[in-house]
Amino acid sequence: MIPAPCKLALCPHCGGKTEIVQIASGNTFGAWLWSDSKQIAPMLPQVSPVQKCPTCGHYFFIKEARFIEGDTYSDEEGWLSFDEAIEAFDELMTDDRRHIDEWNAMIRIDKYDEDSKAFKTWLHNNKQKDQELLTIIIAWAFNDMIRNGETPSQEQYEVFKTTVSSNLKQPILSNNQLLRAELYREIEEFDECLATLENFNPEDDFLANIKKDIIDRAQKRDNKVFVIIKGYD
Repeated sequence: MIPAPCKLALCPHCGGKTEIVQIASGNTFGAWLWSDSKQIAPMLPQVSPVQKCPTCGHYFFIKEARFIEGDTYSDEEGWLSFDEAIEAFDELMTDDRRHIDEWNAMIRIDKYDEDSKAFKTWLHNNKQKDQELLTIIIAWAFNDMIRNGETPSQEQYEVFKTTVSSNLKQPILSNNQLLRAELYREIEEFDECLATLENFNPEDDFLANIKKDIIDRAQKRDNKVFVIIKGYD
């Protein structure tokens, strides 16, 4: 990996600066791939899609931030703790203003029509994408505690189960049956996990093996995240 000077993400709320790691080149040597789809590669940093502003404490999607070049090096990826991920979900899923601003910019008008069918459809689709991404971030943050050798509290586990279960009742991750099934397994909804994979028959051997591993663990009532590939290159 060859590092490069960091980028500075400007908070959409207050303009505060968040350091973001940047590299000139990287690779996946020594990377681990986990059953919740998270890849951890020491030579290829992955930046969190949601950041917490160190100045005002608000959360924002990094795709919506403006950037300026920094003049120092940083290894900051900005991953949220589990409690922060829950806060981010609550804040970002109730903030329609940024969607309205994007809609106004896209169609070049000064105000949106809340009764417009086109706007309602566009807003619904975009919020569903946000919900899907935030659900994955919550799962990754919860499992990061386990990956780091920590033991989540019973209260954290109950929040994790309730939040993920509620979100999976929506048509999210419909194009990723493996991950959808894995999340059901991790919240101990084992029958839903098995039902999700019942008609999933991948031709790819790699995906077929992951399916088998998830099914085996679900049948044993094992809900822990597990390593798929350890230190691959």
